[in-house]
Amino acid sequence: MDRQVPVGYAAGLLASFLFGWAITPSRGAYSDPAMTMVVLGTIVVGWRYFVDFKGRLDLVPARVLAPLAWGCCLAMAFTAYNDAEIIIYPVKFWESGRKAQGWMLIALLAYLPSMLKWREPRWARHVRFAFVAACITLAGVDTYRTSPTPRIDVWTVQQQGASVLFEGKNPYQEVHVGDTGPRTANDVPYVYPPMQLYVTAIAWKLGGDVRFAILAAAILLGFSVRAIATRLGAKDLPAILEDAPALFIWFTPKFFFILEQAWVDPVQIFWCSALILACTWNRPWAMAVLVGLVVGAKQTMLLFAGLIGLGLRFNWKQWLVAGSVSLFTFLPWMIWDFKAWKFANFDFLNALPVRQDALTYITWVRRKFNVEIPYVLAFPGAFLVAGLAAWKSDKSLGRLTMAAVAAMTVFFVINKWAFANYYFTLLGLSAIAAAASLRETTQKAPDQVISAGP
Repeated sequence: MDRQVPVGYAAGLLASFLFGWAITPSRGAYSDPAMTMVVLGTIVVGWRYFVDFKGRLDLVPARVLAPLAWGCCLAMAFTAYNDAEIIIYPVKFWESGRKAQGWMLIALLAYLPSMLKWREPRWARHVRFAFVAACITLAGVDTYRTSPTPRIDVWTVQQQGASVLFEGKNPYQEVHVGDTGPRTANDVPYVYPPMQLYVTAIAWKLGGDVRFAILAAAILLGFSVRAIATRLGAKDLPAILEDAPALFIWFTPKFFFILEQAWVDPVQIFWCSALILACTWNRPWAMAVLVGLVVGAKQTMLLFAGLIGLGLRFNWKQWLVAGSVSLFTFLPWMIWDFKAWKFANFDFLNALPVRQDALTYITWVRRKFNVEIPYVLAFPGAFLVAGLAAWKSDKSLGRLTMAAVAAMTVFFVINKWAFANYYFTLLGLSAIAAAASLRETTQKAPDQVISAGP
């Protein structure tokens, strides 16, 4: 009998594909083709959000979905391979990276036998996935060699922050770099939460570049997402469906552009995937700790982590652990210089003006109709989406994760800026939601209902 896959899995992959494609035409800046992909991605996420409220389980045959997922992977990998400007600040030819991309295309061919009903041994699946991960690693390292000093304040801020930290100084006091956006000012502080500082400082000390931490997080993210899918039964599906959620992240056309630019988002997405993986194992205390780590990873992650905790009905002990972990990541800097930390992480960002080139609905409406939508609508809109999902939650992991994607989507697309890293976050979270949706099957696992903890 043909295996059935939840439609939520397909929707998560489709949303991931569309959000990844939104970055491709204009590197995450506004363009009409990019906006089309944003609209389509929003529709897919919104559709699943409202359908999930009905609690209905719709299934699609795995034999139908497998070639579609494979075709999407091929389209993304082929596009990336032919992108002559995937690295935008090169000092040499991206030779090893191109070779690795070629091997990734060849690796895709190795998925075809299992799609033709040839049953692969487990070790063959693991070896192939590890090979793809090795290709990603090789291309990522060569990205940093090809573009050793990207001209973007994101990288400069993190490099200086790590350097200052090892000098025994406070990065939130000392770091001020030039804005490489539309502004002409040398006032950009270390805008990231301390969690990012802890992670990237180690990479800077060991390898001289904070981006090695981001590459490591991206690799771990792929393995974590695959582990979610495997844990929830994908090992009995065609191999491409077990690996697709991870491959949709790794194969997205601008993946190495994200790595070059030093955007921090792979780190927080990895923590999100670790949280969902802990949920699949029904480990209440690990879930609580990871909620705290996700909240501490970036300012916007409160939406994701908060919805997961509320939707799974955390008890007060779990919320105490989560809050303590999150507070612990911030506390040293709050004690050292609360004003400097608050300004860098909140006040400076809040004071930045609306970006005219942001890939948002605000930009589209402004350009087409000369009407300004208040970006503050993003906040109540996102919290309303998250709040309704938490209220209606039946502890379904796939539905909760997709609802979190919906809340994050609302927050990003109706805000004063959203660029490539924001849509990379959405495509990564959508892939996680796809993997988590595999729990919603007709064959209920013994731990189908996630415990709220002791």
